[in-house]
Amino acid sequence: MCHLSGNCKELDVELAGVAGMLHDIAIYAENCPHKDHAQRSAVLAKSILEESKLFKEDEIIAITSAIATHSDKMSRTDSRFAEMLKDSDVLQHYLYNPNIELQEKDRYRLYYLLEDLKKMHQKGEAS
Repeated sequence: MCHLSGNCKELDVELAGVAGMLHDIAIYAENCPHKDHAQRSAVLAKSILEESKLFKEDEIIAITSAIATHSDKMSRTDSRFAEMLKDSDVLQHYLYNPNIELQEKDRYRLYYLLEDLKKMHQKGEAS
């Protein structure tokens, strides 16, 4: 999802994919409670990215900042990169099993995301 969303928002697709892969890492690596997972995942991601020596400091900051804020779905004022991760997370939850009802904060974000995708599609058809 992050590759698609990053591409649509004209962001670095590679960094978007890395953020997507690491955004919930604390849930799996440490069995972290969901309410604390965003901040803990950001800490783990920072360690992994620094140890890999594959990323510049500003790229690590962009990724880890997005991970740290990705659970705050009601806010739409974080960085473009963070907003991309939030959108991707909600879309993944929705597509994973449409029969599971989304939380209100996720429904709110999904509505605006689908509206944006519809506008992009209409814009593409007009070209």
